[in-house]
Amino acid sequence: MLPYSHLRRITVLTLGVVSTSVLLFTAPAQAQLGVSPSQNAAFLNELRARDPKFAEENRDVLGDARAPLEAGRALSRPDVFSLSTATPRRLNADITGFTSQYQLGRSYLTPWYDGVQAPDNTLQTASGLSAGLALEQGFEYNSAFKNGAGALIISTDLLFDGSYKLAENQRLTFSGGLGFNWLSGNDHIDWSYFSDEFGVTLLPGTSIAYDAQFGPVSLTVYDRVSQRPYFGVLQNDLGIAGTWQIAPQLSWTLNYTHSTTHDIDGNYLGGVPVDADLDTFSSLLSYDVSPAVSIGLEGALSWLDHQNDENGNDGKLSSLGSFATWKINPDTRLRLAAGYQHQEFDNTVVFFAAVPYDRSDLNAPYYSLSFSQRLSDRLSHELAAGYESNLDFGANFNSSHYLNYGITARPWKGGRVTASTFLEISDQSDSVLATRFTSYGLDLHVAQQITTRLSASAGYSYARFDTDGKGPANGTNSFEFDQHILGLNLGYALSAKTQLKLGYQAFLIHQNGFADQDHHRVMAGVRVQF
Repeated sequence: MLPYSHLRRITVLTLGVVSTSVLLFTAPAQAQLGVSPSQNAAFLNELRARDPKFAEENRDVLGDARAPLEAGRALSRPDVFSLSTATPRRLNADITGFTSQYQLGRSYLTPWYDGVQAPDNTLQTASGLSAGLALEQGFEYNSAFKNGAGALIISTDLLFDGSYKLAENQRLTFSGGLGFNWLSGNDHIDWSYFSDEFGVTLLPGTSIAYDAQFGPVSLTVYDRVSQRPYFGVLQNDLGIAGTWQIAPQLSWTLNYTHSTTHDIDGNYLGGVPVDADLDTFSSLLSYDVSPAVSIGLEGALSWLDHQNDENGNDGKLSSLGSFATWKINPDTRLRLAAGYQHQEFDNTVVFFAAVPYDRSDLNAPYYSLSFSQRLSDRLSHELAAGYESNLDFGANFNSSHYLNYGITARPWKGGRVTASTFLEISDQSDSVLATRFTSYGLDLHVAQQITTRLSASAGYSYARFDTDGKGPANGTNSFEFDQHILGLNLGYALSAKTQLKLGYQAFLIHQNGFADQDHHRVMAGVRVQF
């Protein structure tokens, strides 16, 4: 629950909470932007909102309640040094961002989501520069590393956020985080080319972007990069987007993104080839029926091209649908979308132990629903649900139902209570080792501002995972997995710009057929705002 900017990881892989297909076969691993209809729509709305005329469309109606809601989910959120396995299977092949079961609140051209706190813009110049810089220094003992012997972890993260006004109609923005992590005696984490103990990281969402306004047309050119040390993967998204206000009530956004994924040391997941390009055209056409209601069309077309065509299924992926957004009041927003997805693959035949690879294509509907509401200054909640198909490591794709809900309240002076829950049912495409993954969980969190400087919080997280092998080679293969996490935190503000943090986390992990495991983390850190 510390706001460290460590990159998140899919710990499922290290604990065996995946189907055997992930370990045996190659797969079309690549970014999900343009493939996931819900993420694609969210990214397009974020791009549109960079034009001040459309900023309201992407305003978070939860406002300052967003941060405590995310803090209440921090225990279950997978972190590079955490053992949490509460990762969304539907985003199994998404290596572009933080992984979380909770759908809403994500951003794409900044890393300021999932608990990563942006620095305040304290530097203002007459030339048009506005910027902020913060340093987070962390120290941790983690009993899970080095085969249970424990390890010391030292992490330094430099966070930056700013913009520069080039002209009245042009600006340059930059935001992100650069991290340095050292783990004593490490010999198994895939850090980088040169060291198993020292890793350099770039937070997902680290980006530079150029925005310009030309009458009814706004333009954004962006480059978004991240280095995921626990994956050993470098990801870059280079793109250009434009929004044209065709008429007072009609607007059109068109975006092109070239995504490149590079496996740094060639040993991702023991050999799964992730080196690939994904070229995506995505679009959103919006019509304002009234000041409160908008309807329109959304869609995307992507080409997936693996560097190793013999071991990766290239494909053409598309989606087309319609949406409706209703701003019920300034603090309540509802969005509905539904459409159709088509994915066709080259269906390269790869044999491993005489077992053929997935030859499935996709023709399926999708839908998504999101509802966010700030009921008062003391109470806010949000709901997300949907069904969609995405790329998968162990098959061509997976098709997933998801539902999550969160509520945060201030029931007494200085106190905050947050509760969140999630459910996901994900089916891999019809590969030989296809598996159904079912997961659900609960996050509870209580925080108290004890004095103007001292705060304390406690949290509990439960997650359950079931797998059921439905492919012909899986037979009746299945397992059940339970995860319990308890967390305690203390925070103390030395000044308005310097905060100290102490934290403790205890993990209890049960998987049928294996002995129970328990691990713990002891953390200390300081954040300095410059």
